[in-house]
Amino acid sequence: MASSTSGFEQQTPGSIFRLRVASVITLACYPAGAVLWGILPRQGFGPAALTGLCLIVLSVIGFAVLSRSYFHRLVKGEAGLDERELQIRNRAFKRSYRVFCAMTFFMLTYLYIAAGDAGETVRLWTPDAKGHWNAILWGAFLYALALPSVFLVWTEKPLEADATAAAQ
Repeated sequence: MASSTSGFEQQTPGSIFRLRVASVITLACYPAGAVLWGILPRQGFGPAALTGLCLIVLSVIGFAVLSRSYFHRLVKGEAGLDERELQIRNRAFKRSYRVFCAMTFFMLTYLYIAAGDAGETVRLWTPDAKGHWNAILWGAFLYALALPSVFLVWTEKPLEADATAAAQ
């Protein structure tokens, strides 16, 4: 059985900072890249499309860094999790589920309003090409995979920090 302290003790302040940066890159660069690369109207493969593609690649690299962390392994549920790790994992899933549901609700509400009646003067963007839906689908998939780990990176402290806080 794995020790509950092994993964958390390996997370130094520098590595926590690196994981937090990777989580921000993962969650922020994909939507920006998708808008620049595939959603905005463009003439050919211009600078905006190239910038968008670079942002998407950067987002995938950020997710790769995040997925190699102890926090992501905790979310994946590798065998040997103790009670504390199971509670942490369940809390991360609950939080990410709530955020993902809220994001889905707001997106569906936006699409409902954007579809509107033909006589309305409000013109909002709606996905109208396969590439648009492809970008939305892969973004939802990336967020579904990353959100539990992101919550852990931003909210959980190493066990030694818990012990120091309890001693004070």
